[in-house]
Amino acid sequence: MTDGIIIAGPGGNYTAFVFDNAVSSQQMRKKIDNDLRRKYPIVEQTCFVSKENDIWRGEMAGGEFCGAAALGLAFLISKQEKSDEAFFSFSGCNDFLSAKIRDSQVTAEFFKLSKGVVQKLRENLYVVELPGITHFVTFDNVPLPQPKLRQLIMQYQIQDRAAVGLMIVKSEAKNPTIDPWVWVRDIDSLINETACISGAVATASVISDMTKSVTIQQPCGAMTEINFIETSRDIAVSVASPMNILHLEIAAAA
Repeated sequence: MTDGIIIAGPGGNYTAFVFDNAVSSQQMRKKIDNDLRRKYPIVEQTCFVSKENDIWRGEMAGGEFCGAAALGLAFLISKQEKSDEAFFSFSGCNDFLSAKIRDSQVTAEFFKLSKGVVQKLRENLYVVELPGITHFVTFDNVPLPQPKLRQLIMQYQIQDRAAVGLMIVKSEAKNPTIDPWVWVRDIDSLINETACISGAVATASVISDMTKSVTIQQPCGAMTEINFIETSRDIAVSVASPMNILHLEIAAAA
């Protein structure tokens, strides 16, 4: 892939992938992210992609972890490498990520977690600490989600997190549905996302107690499958979701 922009996502939460090794400063990433979200209203975040010593890396504009962008990057790497597997690093994660791609379906090994990542704060409200992003999960009706998320961030003093989400869960249907709101600290964005893969992981962690597979329906209608694989030391999280490419623009990013 040459320098340019690709927009891809799991039916929602579309990411602009910027392929340019020269984009290194936080200030430049923030400017490009703002410009791209204005130019392409469907874009909800920007991921800066680089390759060094044959290792691909995705870096979000705010340095956070984003599950949709990680799946999208895996999909794009597989296209570039002409392989059904992808191996890469990603902002917010200390471990390398791996994924398998079959047609447009991406299945990725995301995190290795302990059950301690899920904490019950009160009835119907939980907080889930994932690498690179923290999510509140609530089963209550939230009339004003944006101020509610800001209030929760201050109340529980987690302003230092790279990103914080509020997953409002509706469980009347066959598969739980989430309404995701995500704040990113370094670019100070707060977006009602059309899909949130890490939020689906957080929600599934609460619903299943990290013991069984859960399918979460995204606001865009896409289904995200979450699997928990328990080992003697931790719980591995596997995520499967369809991906598609909306736009390809071969041009300098800056």
